[in-house]
Amino acid sequence: MSRTCLVGLALLLALFPRMSHAGKALATCEEVQGVLLLRGAKEWQAVKKGESIPAEALLFALPEAKIHSANGAVSVEMKADISQRGPMPALESAIQLHSAEEVDLDITLDRGILVFRNLRKEGNAKVLLRLHDSKIELALRPGSRIGVEMYSRYAPGIIKEFTGKLEAPSSQALALVLEGKVFVRTAEEGFTMQAPPGPALFQWDNFDKKVHVQGLEKLPDFIRPMTEMEKETFAKAVKAAQTLAGGDRKKAIAALLSSKEPVARLTGVVAAGALGDVGLVLQSVENKDHPELREQSIVVMRHYLGRGPDQVRQTMKQLMTLGKVGPIKASVFIELLLGFTAEQKKQPVTYDILIKLLDHTRLGIRELAHWHLVRLVPVKTPIAYNAAASEGDREKAIAQWRALVPRGKGPAHLNPK
Repeated sequence: MSRTCLVGLALLLALFPRMSHAGKALATCEEVQGVLLLRGAKEWQAVKKGESIPAEALLFALPEAKIHSANGAVSVEMKADISQRGPMPALESAIQLHSAEEVDLDITLDRGILVFRNLRKEGNAKVLLRLHDSKIELALRPGSRIGVEMYSRYAPGIIKEFTGKLEAPSSQALALVLEGKVFVRTAEEGFTMQAPPGPALFQWDNFDKKVHVQGLEKLPDFIRPMTEMEKETFAKAVKAAQTLAGGDRKKAIAALLSSKEPVARLTGVVAAGALGDVGLVLQSVENKDHPELREQSIVVMRHYLGRGPDQVRQTMKQLMTLGKVGPIKASVFIELLLGFTAEQKKQPVTYDILIKLLDHTRLGIRELAHWHLVRLVPVKTPIAYNAAASEGDREKAIAQWRALVPRGKGPAHLNPK
């Protein structure tokens, strides 16, 4: 090839770097509200409307994106529950597509919320839904919609019990028929589901690995249009996430975390966790200026750990590197992140420890202890505790907690008359 041809090819590549992604296209990006990122061989790449999506690539959407199967039979909406309406936290959504001949779309739900819709005027749209190593076939009637949400987490105390290979976290999926009818087939059985009233909901987990159907009289309350306030928050999240479509995502996330806009900061820490920058999330747990960012960072860390053993090991590594602590203290911090067992929640010593930790030398530990207390102890009037406040101001709030939860007795609801 001549030097002139090589120069011409280089110019074409420079002018049209986004014509397509590598691999056979299995779907097309139809709409992006925020950002849709595809993990390539070396780094994440932004996917824009009209671009194709190849097999086996991991896709991450924040807060929403829509794709269509290559044959136009089925659409998939990838959603994040930024209003925290649903029964499980869905901070972002992530999927993988696989080559398929007998179905319209073969898809793995890694985490988050998906909504499938049949786009055909006649005939079923067929989806092979993979949840871990389970395969569930969905046949959607024309006009039908079904939503699926999956969330994973480690049980409290898993690190303490860890003596060898860390097992996979527990995962739970819920599927809800929103419109029309859907025929569901597993390896053992098949059944028809429909929008309420009727058999509208199924549950699945990675231990039982069976689909359990439940009838509903009506759709749950969280299936409703957004309020004006929710629309405003969503628009801010979309605007913040759009900044991640550029080249330097670390710089973009850092800018979001330091933004004056609260929604931008929260979006930034979600993106940091979703893209695997656990160091930034851990730093945000100790942010001195923004309590809401510290609280969101704890949720993101719990979400991140639930993705699997690699995330636990990476967190341990970052804690020992950034926090400059040994493996024992790092594992204690992770145990605190994972929370308490049902038996531990009944023991007064659990609350004694949490109240003591409100005065810990590390801001992140203080914040985490308070995060648990407000969720474990019912209060009529919230106690004004700020983990980043001065020692004197913290002492006043700690005294209130101690008056509410006497040493050795635990909360009032554990001591019924």
